[in-house]
Amino acid sequence: MMIRPFNPSPWKFSWVSSEVPAYIPHFVKPFVIMTNDPDAEFARLVTLLADWPRTSIEHRSETYVHATCRSRRYGFIDDLEFELSPTREVIHVRSAARTGGFDFGVNRWRVQRLRKHWRQRSIH
Repeated sequence: MMIRPFNPSPWKFSWVSSEVPAYIPHFVKPFVIMTNDPDAEFARLVTLLADWPRTSIEHRSETYVHATCRSRRYGFIDDLEFELSPTREVIHVRSAARTGGFDFGVNRWRVQRLRKHWRQRSIH
């Protein structure tokens, strides 16, 4: 059973997703798999999440992971999800604040930082 807590409101500005049209402000690019081993790439991403500060993995399957991220200052919780696409060419991402209508760009920033660290690990 897939746990899908992500249910964004279009009028809120506290979420990003790779599964929305590229022309809306909530769009972020999916993580592109550049090797012939998508399972290993996904596992590397899960390992990265497990080591990420103030992040807890709540649910994991072979192709999906749901984590929660707690803000440093106020302890707000954001939901962060990754899902290996059926084509196994990309890993889709969704990140959203549980409360509030504006996140000051934190969810987008988090996704970009994770992408950067994930790519660096794939190089080495």
